[in-house]
Amino acid sequence: MKRIIAIGLVLILFTGVYLTFNLEGIFASSAPVIVGEGVSNEKILENIESLDIDTYSRGDLINLFGEPESYVWGDAILSIDELDGFYIMVYSNDFHIWMADNSIVELRFYSDFYQSKNNVSVGMNVEEVVEKLGEPNEIRTGESNGFIDDVLYKDIDNDLGYCYYSVPEENARLFFKDYKVLAMYITCTNPDNLIDNIKENQPKVTQKRVNEDDIDLPFVNDEEVKGTWKSVDFVKKIDQFKPETKFWGDDLYLEELVFKAEGEFNVRYLKWTKGYVMHSGDKTASEYIIKEIDGAKYMFYEWKSGDYIFRNQKPYYYVLKKEE
Repeated sequence: MKRIIAIGLVLILFTGVYLTFNLEGIFASSAPVIVGEGVSNEKILENIESLDIDTYSRGDLINLFGEPESYVWGDAILSIDELDGFYIMVYSNDFHIWMADNSIVELRFYSDFYQSKNNVSVGMNVEEVVEKLGEPNEIRTGESNGFIDDVLYKDIDNDLGYCYYSVPEENARLFFKDYKVLAMYITCTNPDNLIDNIKENQPKVTQKRVNEDDIDLPFVNDEEVKGTWKSVDFVKKIDQFKPETKFWGDDLYLEELVFKAEGEFNVRYLKWTKGYVMHSGDKTASEYIIKEIDGAKYMFYEWKSGDYIFRNQKPYYYVLKKEE
């Protein structure tokens, strides 16, 4: 299933007993340094039934799946010597494991290759999930996400389609976009105990920011950019794009951009002015360039991820095609 991910920087939020990623930016940071080869979805399915989430250590996981691609926390890339407190074992774009020291807190799934014991998977709509996991004690619509168990948060912060539902009796937490499951987290039996034992002593691992753009650019209208642009490719250099041949071999995390009137966007953290898209969270101003190729309009949009913000690397480009 194709993932629909909005633009954003990976943020870490303390939310009572849970520490969770802001899913609007969960894939926005650049790919971390490779540690191992990761794991295929097929291998996960072959071995996951052997995994005891309440007793397995990092060593047990490595014996089961091999070394992950990387260890990360927020925007920090961790070495094996830095694995104190919280960290994420990144096995693939589809499968992460949140660890607390040497214990599993959550198994995290970002595509529909895996179904939980209740036959819930990424891509299901809210109604299907409620039918399988049970009715919530309360539905809160339009509010901020309070991460309260057994409460279904719908249209979080009045953003239609963004939802959250945590059902501890089923060891499940689910995040939704467009009312469909974007990410499914399977938790251990007592996550509160693991988190409480660590969070006060969690080392603060940060990376020094090296790039911060001026995002207070005045609005200048651009009639050509207004409308919906759909992602078709992702390239290192503009001249690598060929309409007949896709350059990027993986899924495109950014699905679309919708430029509205007066600099507004379909993504609430973004504003635009002629030639640039400003991100208030990441503090980046990404240039866009429109070209006509073979009779169609294409946009080359700078993807200013963690590589640019923290490591001063030249941004790649998303290529988007104008919908007529």
